[in-house]
Amino acid sequence: MKKKYLEEVTVYDPGLPGTRVLRFSCSGHLTQPGETPPNAYYAPRLKQPGNYRRDLFSQGTTSGESTTGFGETVLTNPDGGLDALKNYVFAGYPFVKRLGYEGAAYPSGFPVIMTGVNAQPEFSWSEITLRNRDREAELDQPLQTHFYAGNNALPNGLEGVEDLKNKPKPICVGAAPQISPPCVNSSKLTYQVHDGVVVSITPYCQGVASYSFSANYATSALLQAATVAAGTYSTCLAEGYFRLGSSPSGKVTADVVQGATVAARTVGQIAKAFALTRLSAGDIIDADITALDAANSAPIERWYDSPINVSDALTDICGDVGAWRGFDRLGKFRIQRLNAPVGDPAVKLMTESTSYTPIAGAPFCVVAEPEIINTADDNKGAPVWKVTVNYARNHTVQTSDLAGTITDARRALLAQEYQSVEYSAPDLLDTYPNATELVITTGLTNAAAALAEAQRLQALHGVQRDRLMIKVFASPETITLFDLGVEVSAALPRFGYDSGKPLIIIGIQPDYALGWIDLTLWG
Repeated sequence: MKKKYLEEVTVYDPGLPGTRVLRFSCSGHLTQPGETPPNAYYAPRLKQPGNYRRDLFSQGTTSGESTTGFGETVLTNPDGGLDALKNYVFAGYPFVKRLGYEGAAYPSGFPVIMTGVNAQPEFSWSEITLRNRDREAELDQPLQTHFYAGNNALPNGLEGVEDLKNKPKPICVGAAPQISPPCVNSSKLTYQVHDGVVVSITPYCQGVASYSFSANYATSALLQAATVAAGTYSTCLAEGYFRLGSSPSGKVTADVVQGATVAARTVGQIAKAFALTRLSAGDIIDADITALDAANSAPIERWYDSPINVSDALTDICGDVGAWRGFDRLGKFRIQRLNAPVGDPAVKLMTESTSYTPIAGAPFCVVAEPEIINTADDNKGAPVWKVTVNYARNHTVQTSDLAGTITDARRALLAQEYQSVEYSAPDLLDTYPNATELVITTGLTNAAAALAEAQRLQALHGVQRDRLMIKVFASPETITLFDLGVEVSAALPRFGYDSGKPLIIIGIQPDYALGWIDLTLWG
């Protein structure tokens, strides 16, 4: 049976004005009168249905920054019949790719194989190249959209003056120690620790909690109208403010707790909250959040007082627990921890010469051109013998301007930005003289969680790991089996893979025109 690709591209047409759907195929297609939509024509313009690359992290790596999926769709236009597309807006509007067999019913016989958004296309004399992207562009937007106006009419106002104008209001998640909050009203000595609800605020001056708690007020207006006695402080936890009753003698810092419970301060829960600033609840796979919380329920913290995009904030916190995040082929937001494969593959890969042993529940695909190379990590796949995890960040390092009454222990604590733990397996150096060390900096808040992550990372990276590049034939039956994070088994007649080696898909790039999927596997 002959394969057929269908492409549906939403654009904004200024002539309507409004959106419309453009439809293309490789050889032309017309939906039947009883199908939905009926009598929809797909013009035979698809030259390259897509070559869309996605990776867990930067290509060939197993940690670090998540990347944007990208690729292109090429339309033929030698007759100029599509020249009017030059007037349409493609950027930010979705595309849908489908694959089925000639004569199959629509839409059931043409399942979706990829969704995403387009950038503006490029036009040559005979072709139009559509620039495909995943939905990461939707997250490449500011996490904080509230900024100080800088227009206080002192002694009133909570917007600061010229020094705070156009600066983002701070965002706190988790239990963040020793932050340096902006003074939003110098006349009434009012500070803001978070643009929203917090659980508690403990202010310090010169490193000492020298102010005693007075009262909490339901609104910032009530806090501003109150009388706060000298030597005390009051709060508006509902809006993230505190107010001092007397002028500080030095630098003001604060310990802040945000998140009603420890269970609300995990990477999974915070990542979901960040993602929901730009996505809808239906865009997120809740099972991923549940699984990540089960894998690592340790609390983390962050405090952002300068501009940061949602995408960068997600990458920032995912590194605390070794997680990756991105969008699957159907445009759903995914977040999972990168674990070693466990031997439960979704599909078995094999060459034509492999003796096939069935795996219950796992279909098999024929592959070609396997190649084993080093990872692109700093250690190039060499085992890691020691892991250092930095944790418990001190957001304001202080070595001077400290109160004379401060204890030696607290003075030492304030002098360092992070605490750290180490876990090592020195015996590895006997076998692997090139074994490396790994240092990660996290927002984990306690030593036990940091040590557990150090042990996990050493176990994960303390063995020789392979990166396998391999081609898989793409068909309507197999193309939906492969996605990032999926475990497969590679059964090859060489390299010791005869009985099947479990591996994780960390990179994927289909070339629909040639009918192959390039997989990058790790394990």
